Amino acid sequence: MGRMVDCRGESVTRKYWTDGGDVIGYRPYPGFLSPFRTAMSESAAKKYLTAADAKHISLPWCQVEEFVNVENAGAEDLILCRATFPAGEAHLFHYHPGREEIIYVLEGQAEQWVGEEKKLLGPGEMALIPAGMPHMTFNPGPSTLKFLAILNNARGEEPMVIDCFREEPWVSHFTPIEYPPV
Repeated sequence: MGRMVDCRGESVTRKYWTDGGDVIGYRPYPGFLSPFRTAMSESAAKKYLTAADAKHISLPWCQVEEFVNVENAGAEDLILCRATFPAGEAHLFHYHPGREEIIYVLEGQAEQWVGEEKKLLGPGEMALIPAGMPHMTFNPGPSTLKFLAILNNARGEEPMVIDCFREEPWVSHFTPIEYPPV
C-alpha cells in the first residue's frame, strides 16, 4: 500500500476500524469523517441502487431523480440527485440551511451561480456550494443539462430549500422566470 500524505505533503498514519476481521473504514488524519459512522444496520442500508430505486420528482424547471436519501437507501448523511434541465430553464436563487452541496455536470452546460459569482460549467466540472450560500443553476442551452447534486446533512433542519430569488441582490442578477408554485 502506498504512503498517505496530507495536503502539505506530510506523511499521515491511517487508523483502521474492523468488525473483527475485515477492515470497514479508516481515518487518514484526526477529524477526517469524524465521528466515523457505522450506526446504519445491515438490513436498513442498501449498498447498491438502480434507477428503479430513485424517487422521481417533476418540478416546473426540471426532472429530478433522487437516488440516495434517508428513505430509499438508509443514507445517514447524504442525498444524491440527478437533475435534467431543458434549455432555458433554471433553479432560481435559493439556499440550503446547514447543508453543503456539490453540483457535478454530466452533460450540457450550467451557468452556475455561487453567491454573486457565476461560472459556465461543462461536463466533468463542478461547484462546491457552502451551507447557507444562495446559488442558482441555469441551462443556457442549446442542449439538455444533466448534473448530479450531492448534499450532506440529510437529516438537517427544515425546510431543506429556501427561495431567495425575489430578494436583492439576487433579483438583480437574474430576472426570475415565473414558475407555478411547488
